[in-house]
Order: sequence, then structure tokens, then C-alpha cells
Amino acid sequence: MIARTLPIPSLLTILYTGCFGGSAESTDSHASALAACRVADAYGAAVEVGTVASSAIDEASGLAASKRNPGVLYVHNDSGDSARFFALNEQAGLMGTFSVGGATAVDWEDTAVGPCPQGSCVYLGDIGDNDEARTNVAVYRVREPDVAGGQTSGSLPAEKFPFAYPDGPHNAESLMVHPTTGSMYIISKTKTGKSRVYKFPEPLTANTKVTLIKIAELNLPSGQSGTATGADIHPCAPRFLLRTYSRVYEFRAGANESFDQAFTKAPVTLTAPSEDQGEAIAYAADGSGYYTVSEGTQPALYRINAK
Repeated sequence: MIARTLPIPSLLTILYTGCFGGSAESTDSHASALAACRVADAYGAAVEVGTVASSAIDEASGLAASKRNPGVLYVHNDSGDSARFFALNEQAGLMGTFSVGGATAVDWEDTAVGPCPQGSCVYLGDIGDNDEARTNVAVYRVREPDVAGGQTSGSLPAEKFPFAYPDGPHNAESLMVHPTTGSMYIISKTKTGKSRVYKFPEPLTANTKVTLIKIAELNLPSGQSGTATGADIHPCAPRFLLRTYSRVYEFRAGANESFDQAFTKAPVTLTAPSEDQGEAIAYAADGSGYYTVSEGTQPALYRINAK
């Protein structure tokens, strides 16, 4: 199916009438970023657009597209690095390195970009828990840096959102933030194909430990093809991408359904590049495709364009 470009009136209708599960409280920057957003039901082949050559990025995990800086992607390392993240251009060239003030990095696994009281923020998930025993998991939130304006380094003060699961500790590598409401979701990682979806109670309150709400369970294949390693919500449609080690899935709610309905749908299998270990995925900021990147030294950055 041909990709659909949504003009501003149509997009606002989608966002504000509730079929995307959103509200009219999005920021001006988000409205601008979404003005020419595309929704596609088919995608092309994976194209290698660059190599993450920076030696500082040796175990890329999370990936997210900036809403404030056109053409900028954010990435961070897995466990073992300090509390920092990186800005890349769309060819994987390093544009900036930012430390996260007041944060620790035990096992950072995914990142997202979404609205916040400061405008647009980067969310960083310290949610990895291979032994399923951690009691200190959290999501950190910092205001997006002004990379387009020349900000390429520095320490960004973080808000911390500590949490616990209602049914005991879980390993997780998938963090999603709704692009208009700012709702936060975490998807557990399991080899059985039974990934659980959790949502933060609202309103979000920094520095207050909360118990997440289990809202769904995803039925995925067992093994590598069903092990969730990253996720992202579409910028202007009630759907999301889920990366596993070997596949990419898209869960799509209907046009008149809320975003949370996407969790009840059978996933559509999309293009997955051949990577050593598929770890991170992100829609382009305008919905015109998506990016993936693997762990390892100098991994390739792939883009898959909407048709």
C-alpha cells in the first residue's frame, strides 16, 4: 500500500479525536515535527546508510529519533558504560556526547524521545536485569540537547522515575514513550515468546517509586525471533515497532482505536536487516521509515523506507 502523507488538519484530527489515544496537549515542536508525518503499511529493503565508527560506541543498544533536531538519532551503550548517550546524524556520524547528571548506568537497554514539561525529552531506560533480581530499575529523563544549535557536549540534569513490577522483577530491553501523551511503556524480554507489557501510572512523578500496571501480553514466537530487544511508537499512528534478535514486527491498532489496542493485534512482520544481534530500532521522526542498529564494534546503521 502506498504510504500516506498526513497534512496538518488530518493529523490534528487523528491526535485530538482520540483514535491515537492522545490529546490536544502536544507541544508546538511536536506538532511541527508531525506536520508531514507518513503512515505506511509496506516498507522496502534494508539499506546500510552508515557505520557507527566512533570507538566510544562499542555496544549500541537504544535508538531514538530526535524531535528537536532534524536528522539526529540518539544512541547509548549497553551495560558497562557511564551514564551518557550520543547524537548521530543519519549516516551514523558522531555529532555529540552528553553525560546524564544524577544518573547511574547499571544496564541501560533502550531509549525513546517524547514530550515532557520542558518540551521534548530523551528517556533512558536502566531496565536490563538478566538475573531478574534488581530492585533499582528506573527510567531517566533529560531535555533534548540543542544539537542543531551547536550543543555537542555537556552534562544534562536528569529526572529519575524508579519503578517495580507488580509481579516481581523482569528483564526488559524495550522502552516506549507515547509521542503526544508522554505515557511510558516497558515490554519484558523472554525467550518463551510471552512478553509482558507494562505501563507507568499517571501522572508521572519524578523521584517517587511506583508499581507499573500490566496491561497486555504479547504472543511472539519462542526463541531468537520472539525475544524483544527494542521498541518504538509511531510518531503519528496508533502502532509500534518491536525488534527481536532476528525479526522486526509492527503492531497496528485500527484507525478509530486507541494506541493501547495495538497490543491486542497480531503483529505484521517487516523487513529485518541481517545483523549480528538486532538490538535497537526507531521510526524516523516523520514516519517515513525506520532505523535499526546492532551491538558490537562499528555496527552498520540501516534504514528501511516506507513505500
